[in-house]
Amino acid sequence: MGITNTENAMTIIGIFTLVIMIILFKEMKTKVGLKPDQYDKKDIEFKIPSKAAH
Repeated sequence: MGITNTENAMTIIGIFTLVIMIILFKEMKTKVGLKPDQYDKKDIEFKIPSKAAH
């Protein structure tokens, strides 16, 4: 095992995983979720509870 030590191996694996995750997330961004006009209005609206209810 004179090629690399554990620290270097974990650094290489971490960088490789980070690159794969970035590519995956950029690809998913265009494929996952609804378009803004596909949301129901009731899903977008929210009410702020009044403080007078105490």
